[in-house]
Amino acid sequence: MTRPTLFFLHALGSSGAQWQEVIAHLDQRYDCHALDLPGFGDTPVQNHTDVASLVQWFCHVVIDSGASSWLVVGHSMGAKIATLTAAKAAAGDAGLAGLCGVVLLAGSPPAREPMDASRRKDMLGWVEHGSISRRDADTFVSANTAGPLPERLRERAIHDVMRADPVAWRAWLEHGSREDWREEAGRLAFPACIIAGAEDGDLGAQAQRDLNLPHYAAAQEVRVLAHAAHFLPYEKPFEVASEIDALASAALGRALPEDFLALLNTSRVDPRMRARLIARNLPPDPQAAGVLNQAQRQVLAAIVAQVVDSSEGADELAHRIDIALAAGEGDGWRFAELPPDRDAWIAGLASVDALAGGFCHRTTAAQASLLRQLQRRELTVGAGSPLDPDQLALWFEDACAQIARVWTSLPRTMAKMGYDGFAVARDGELALGYALTGADEVEAWQLGARRT
Repeated sequence: MTRPTLFFLHALGSSGAQWQEVIAHLDQRYDCHALDLPGFGDTPVQNHTDVASLVQWFCHVVIDSGASSWLVVGHSMGAKIATLTAAKAAAGDAGLAGLCGVVLLAGSPPAREPMDASRRKDMLGWVEHGSISRRDADTFVSANTAGPLPERLRERAIHDVMRADPVAWRAWLEHGSREDWREEAGRLAFPACIIAGAEDGDLGAQAQRDLNLPHYAAAQEVRVLAHAAHFLPYEKPFEVASEIDALASAALGRALPEDFLALLNTSRVDPRMRARLIARNLPPDPQAAGVLNQAQRQVLAAIVAQVVDSSEGADELAHRIDIALAAGEGDGWRFAELPPDRDAWIAGLASVDALAGGFCHRTTAAQASLLRQLQRRELTVGAGSPLDPDQLALWFEDACAQIARVWTSLPRTMAKMGYDGFAVARDGELALGYALTGADEVEAWQLGARRT
């Protein structure tokens, strides 16, 4: 298995070199790619002067790298590119399905970047007659740090500013930072960490809370680094590396097998199907409304653990079912003896909890025994029970089917089962289907052939 990949996108006027001290704490565990964005470092600007072309450039880098499971770390200007790339991954763009998480440092948001007008004017003046002078580069570095950098780091930062292509510098200040991509970014479910320097100005903690945090459902708060301003990779490399490692370690626990991702990234998969499977592999939105209260959700999670014979992921699967109930989603039918799904689930869970005298407090063996009795209609319910024994057995039969349906729809389950039936159609074309249909016949693109 290859190591997970980290892609690093730098700030305006910088280069991949800004990440050297951060990567020194990470490169034993990850394959680290510190990129020079077009117009900075050693990468020519070419025609990559607007946000869309910069995002497309980065997408090509990811695809060409062959990375399987990967995360993106974006600083300032690079953060806007990172977020919009994540949005393309969530939309099902081919080649990006392996994205596991996003880290933003003092990030430029999908919205127009807040920037003092006079400062923007001064910075544009620096390239009016060509490249940025050392004096202006020194001013820029000083304005973006909370205190003096070690001399070798300061010289590296100044050198990067001086070699920035004036075309790229001007394009970002005049256009890229002002482009509004909020609608395209949407609300993303990828694990995310958003970091700000306590002494940053325009892109400090409050700006991150207002402009970046709303786009990431899984990012609960902005991490604020004390005694730091905007140049966080230079100012706090160890702290930045620690935050990246913490997010990556947690996010990679959801990474899909390499062969499954390779198939998911092929043109055999419709983008809509790819987007759906990516969404199913991410945590459900913690703010998504359900119909169950906390106690009912806990009972459901315990029942899920019994049905799929594993407590791993039971809480999350229960949450998915709850969200589906609130949205009115289901399998399209119900037993005529039962009330509508929402009412039936609330009543069924309440009945199970009452019959057990607290279902979640029983041993797993006792829980299993009670559910088997319920299936066989051997339980006696109280006069005030919302469901009688026959209804309760029917509800549990339906609940088992729904739990199994949701569980088998998860990409992690598909990967374990070797299921590849999602890879049979292209966007806007006739279904590809299968060429071989005999027993035990496996086509070259299928997971069975890859695993053999």
